[in-house]
Amino acid sequence: MTQQQYKNEQGEKCYQAKGRRCVHCGKPATQLGHIIPQDKVSLKKYGYRIIHHWRNRDPVCGLTCNAKSSIRNHPIEIAAKVREIKNESAIWEAE
Repeated sequence: MTQQQYKNEQGEKCYQAKGRRCVHCGKPATQLGHIIPQDKVSLKKYGYRIIHHWRNRDPVCGLTCNAKSSIRNHPIEIAAKVREIKNESAIWEAE
């Protein structure tokens, strides 16, 4: 599976699990925001499987609500989110 296929599959799982409405205001979701940010540092540190996992994404209506999803400056919350994803997934056993 390519990285893009994984990202798309996880995006659809996110919509199925969390619905197609913004998790912050309830408006129709137009995008998926990352809880642990999708930036070069996070991608290098955690890998694309963590960053694009459905549990690390929230349906949001726009940039304002997208910013509300981010835990960029909260290392304890980031560590807990990474543990949650790793505990839920067996994908790291193959790596």
